[in-house]
Amino acid sequence: MENKLKKPMKLFLLSLLVGLANMGCASYQEMYKPTPSGVIEEKEIPEARVIQTESKYQYYNDKSFEKMFSDMEYYMQRRRMEMTLPIEAEILKTKNVLRFYTGDADKDKDLKGSSIVKVLAKPRKTVMSMGARGSYNQRNFDKTSAELWTWVKQNPKYRKKAEPYAVFWDPSFKLWFLKRYEVHIEVEKVVPVDEMK
Repeated sequence: MENKLKKPMKLFLLSLLVGLANMGCASYQEMYKPTPSGVIEEKEIPEARVIQTESKYQYYNDKSFEKMFSDMEYYMQRRRMEMTLPIEAEILKTKNVLRFYTGDADKDKDLKGSSIVKVLAKPRKTVMSMGARGSYNQRNFDKTSAELWTWVKQNPKYRKKAEPYAVFWDPSFKLWFLKRYEVHIEVEKVVPVDEMK
């Protein structure tokens, strides 16, 4: 009898964990729609007001993302700001940037930057986006970036304008195989020579 109960109990616990993990971001405003896992698509990122912070340390290896996230969270709590999705991160060799969007709930607030957090107006832009699932780590970011960059190079309709950056849709406590992320490369459309005549 005990053995018969083990499997249903494991399935119940797994379902419970999945359900709890999916509850994490249910009420957050999404500033644009996620790209499905395994899909590469052209996406328009709307103009927006953002807050961001920077670090010279490696994003994952030195865990600078923990300090940056803590700084951003403190800034938002002091100003009673609402969290939005997604969170964007520029993961570069020389510096790292963590960026949050300000949503509708905070659109009328007179936000001022601090010595750590900047308030910026970001213009509308076109990106190529590749969606994926998995842990938020350097290996997955590099892998997805390489796949997306290969696609852009093979499609002469687009020209790269900036380095790839990461887009995170789920909290860190979510089960790794449920985490959604994507990589963006800002692009501009190239007009074919025959269309210019």
